[in-house]
Amino acid sequence: MNFFSSRGAQIQDYADVLSGASFEKDLDRQRAELVKRGLQAVLSNLDEYDEFAVLTASNVGERFDAIVKAKSVTPESIKRLLSILARFARETTLKRKGWLSEERDVLDYFLSPTNVLQGDELLESDYLKTSLPGSLLDLALNRIEFAEKKAKTASESIERQVGDVEQRISGHRAELKKIAEKYNFVGLADAFRGLIESKSLEKWVNFSGLIALGLLALVPLLLYFFSADKSPVLLAFSGGWSPVVAVKMVAGLGYEILMLYFFRIVLRNFVVTRQQLTNLQMRLSLCSFIEGYMEFAKKIGQVRTLESFESFVFSPLSTDASGMPATIEGLEQITALVKAARG
Repeated sequence: MNFFSSRGAQIQDYADVLSGASFEKDLDRQRAELVKRGLQAVLSNLDEYDEFAVLTASNVGERFDAIVKAKSVTPESIKRLLSILARFARETTLKRKGWLSEERDVLDYFLSPTNVLQGDELLESDYLKTSLPGSLLDLALNRIEFAEKKAKTASESIERQVGDVEQRISGHRAELKKIAEKYNFVGLADAFRGLIESKSLEKWVNFSGLIALGLLALVPLLLYFFSADKSPVLLAFSGGWSPVVAVKMVAGLGYEILMLYFFRIVLRNFVVTRQQLTNLQMRLSLCSFIEGYMEFAKKIGQVRTLESFESFVFSPLSTDASGMPATIEGLEQITALVKAARG
């Protein structure tokens, strides 16, 4: 609100008119001089009066404008204008906490009079002493109360917003926890799928090795028996025994034993891989329903731990191939057969 700044030129014009006015009575001349000093205080501090004399300007601003614009310098107008300037000065000095000499002279006329005040001036003195400070105090208290209510409303709004944010965070936290659990199981399942693919390839390689070794062991054996007249076995049974035949028989027997040895190794790897593959498939299947099982157990009030699940899922893969025949099983029977062939 720029009540005084916007009227600076009008106030100056009125002050100039007042300077050229003359009065018959001493009291009127005293009042006119105080009005001049009051106007000088306003003109020299327009910004401060705009800032501090807000309440008074809203209450008596129209009366001030009526006198100043009309440039009325009658004794009655001077009397009323002095009361208005005293209100401006009183509100400004209360808020500014400082006095100008011009303001002190104007206020002393009402607050510390040298003569007896009567009528309207006596009422004005009481207003300046008690009513105006009380009104300013009430206004300040109302502003404080309004600020407190506004702060309380803002605080409650912030608390509600914080509560809503906390609820959303709790919901997100629970959701993230579920996602993390699902991700952990998914990651574990993916790891098992990778192992299953690796073991499936290993199983296929072992199976291919079994076929190859089986053929390598069978083809020479067939040649020994069905190679017409060059077969060491046929020569031995037909009486054509010789050191060369014996060497061929021993070499062939050694070759077959060696093939059987490697065949057993590959067979063992094949059996172990097949067992491990079955075990991994069981673990993968378990990962797909363990979470739902735990939630179901909680709903029906049964406490279940993951100890059994962890002991199975994280246990090492078995490498046991028990039940397989020994590498040289039946070797005694082969030796007896060879001795019988030698006669």
